[in-house]
Amino acid sequence: MSLASAPLLALAQGGLPKMDDLPLSLERAADLLGLGPDASSEARGRLYEKKRILLEKRLRQAPTPGLRTRYRHTLDELTRAFEMVELASTERALDHLEPRPGEPVSMAAPEPSVAEPETREWVPRAVVAGHVLAPSAFGLAGPGAPGRPRLRVDLLIIPLALIALLIAGGIWWWSAREAKAEADRLAELARLETARIVAENETAERARQQERLRLEAEVEARRREADRQAGERRVALDRQARLRIAEVDTYFETAARRLAAIETTLGELKSAERDLAAGGGWALEWTRLRWSLLDEHRRWLDDFLAQHPARVKARSAARLLEAADPEGGARDAQAAAEIWTAQAEENRGRHYRKVGRPLIEAVLGGHDWPPEALLQVKQDEPEAVARYIDELRTALAYLDDPGAKPAPADWRGRMQPLALLAGTEDADFKRWQPRFIGRLTVRSEPAGAQLFDEAGRDLGTAPREFDLVRGGTLRLTARLPGHLPATLAATVGLEENQLVQVRLDEIPVPKPGQAFNIPELGLVLQWIRPGSFTLGSPPDEPGRVPDEGPLMRVAISQGFWLGRHEVTQGQWTTLMGRNPSAFKELGADAPVEMVSWKDAMEFGRKLTERERAAGRLPAGYVYTLPTEAQWEYACRAGSNLPYAGELESMAWYGAKASGGSTHPVGKKAANAWGLFDMHGNVWEWCRDWYAEAYLPGVDGQPVADPLGPPAGAYRVNRGGSWRSSADTCRSAFRHWLAPNDRGNGLGFRLALVRETPN
Repeated sequence: MSLASAPLLALAQGGLPKMDDLPLSLERAADLLGLGPDASSEARGRLYEKKRILLEKRLRQAPTPGLRTRYRHTLDELTRAFEMVELASTERALDHLEPRPGEPVSMAAPEPSVAEPETREWVPRAVVAGHVLAPSAFGLAGPGAPGRPRLRVDLLIIPLALIALLIAGGIWWWSAREAKAEADRLAELARLETARIVAENETAERARQQERLRLEAEVEARRREADRQAGERRVALDRQARLRIAEVDTYFETAARRLAAIETTLGELKSAERDLAAGGGWALEWTRLRWSLLDEHRRWLDDFLAQHPARVKARSAARLLEAADPEGGARDAQAAAEIWTAQAEENRGRHYRKVGRPLIEAVLGGHDWPPEALLQVKQDEPEAVARYIDELRTALAYLDDPGAKPAPADWRGRMQPLALLAGTEDADFKRWQPRFIGRLTVRSEPAGAQLFDEAGRDLGTAPREFDLVRGGTLRLTARLPGHLPATLAATVGLEENQLVQVRLDEIPVPKPGQAFNIPELGLVLQWIRPGSFTLGSPPDEPGRVPDEGPLMRVAISQGFWLGRHEVTQGQWTTLMGRNPSAFKELGADAPVEMVSWKDAMEFGRKLTERERAAGRLPAGYVYTLPTEAQWEYACRAGSNLPYAGELESMAWYGAKASGGSTHPVGKKAANAWGLFDMHGNVWEWCRDWYAEAYLPGVDGQPVADPLGPPAGAYRVNRGGSWRSSADTCRSAFRHWLAPNDRGNGLGFRLALVRETPN
């Protein structure tokens, strides 16, 4: 900063007093402006304009009223300084002005004499070389000059006119003489210029002839040189084309060897699969996965080589060389090499993308792969593993920057795979790891919950401390017997230690007298209280058949749970993993059908195992099918009539009335105990073997919890279906099928009962 700009900065910052507080001296004005009177006016103007523009800009941008006032005072002070320096410069210039030697003094009227009266007429006087001449000097007498005769001007007009004519004639004669001399001079110059141009043209013509001869000689030399170079170029192009053709042949041989190696590997994998088929396990799954990926790549590579355009170009190049066209041969050979080079990289990249990387990511991301699988992928796909590690290092290279931000949220997808594939002793991992580590403390309520990671690995008991990658997220599941599992996700930021507490709720278990919703299935079980009823139908019931009797008094001694609805397609698929139904288009809420008695019992067995493992199953209870007695007891819901209510409002039955298919459950009216679709929609399997008649109790005593015959050929199903008649939808009607039979009108309803012998 210059000394001249320092006062202005001080003014702008409020460090100098206001313009009205100090007198502005010339020295201060020059100091404020930055240039004194000795500088040029243009320099002062430019400097003033720059400072004025800066101050006006600061004034417009000033954020506070006080600062705007100071900038305005500073601008006024600068303007005053500029004006003062300009005036001083002008005064100095005036002081240096002096009269030039011999310069006439301008005419001026003399001051009137004090003695003369004010009415006296002023007579002009001329000043010549310092002498004042009165009017009489020109032969003129003023009105106050008596005694002198007046001059007759009219007598001078004729002589003066003659003199003027003589002067004009002399000027004309002189001008004519000069014009003739000028014309003669110009003619001579034109003659000389013409001679010069003729000489130059002759010289130029001789030079052109010499240049033409030189160019002809040069063209001939170039032609001979071009012929020589063309011959050499043809030889070089021929050599180059043959080299390119040989390279393409080598590429195809390499690819063919790779294809052969893949086919050999596929054969080895198929043989290994046969050996492992009996034992199963991860090795079999790994072998099948790698075989499928390699087989798909083999088929692609086979087509890739068979239809490769590089072969067409290489053959074309060979034919052109045989036809003595090295340029065309070189062109096609180069094209063949470029095509293969580009697609050979595609071949290598595709193997990594379609085989190597999927295998690596399957092992790193799967929950069921043991540590041995990681060793297997390193052994089977070393090139893919090396490339995957390079990609991880590239993604984490920003950590070498000291100012790098915290780790991204997907740190597990980078640091952990790097540690698993490259090892924790890897130089990059050891260098980057300190930037990641933070502390996370997990506590549970109640205490003592077991903590598991996303892969299901046991991480210990809460409370527990974990070292985490900063900026990353840890997802855990806490489990405690008698409690529902709880999940948590915690993110540790840069230089942060966290305490996370997870609360576990007690596991909801079925309780007598209350409905129960099976978690994850949404399958609601109604509580069916103990009681007694008459099993079968009276002889006079319309539509009755013989196997509905004799009437038997039954006591249901223990309460049980029965599904509020028939098991749906969605519930079946959630547990079993597939949907066998014929009416899939009806959606997840439609009843599952096309299931045999054995399928329904397997559903109950699998659900029993799952719920026991989850701690949600009361001791001694199992999920299974209801017995015939339990089913009819629940269907009647206290009624002794053929139906539990008005059939039209409760049941989908009759193929025409039902629309030729099942319907989503719960769309008709429920019976008195809140059970839907007990009549119609789908037949419902029962646990019992079929017997042609009931076995009444001794002396008319109620039979407690009958289980049906101990053996038989058919299993019972009840309730009718969407294509059944009204008679077959009665509460007492019995139907029977083989345990393996299936149909699009055959489903089941789940029961939760005390475990009893079959």
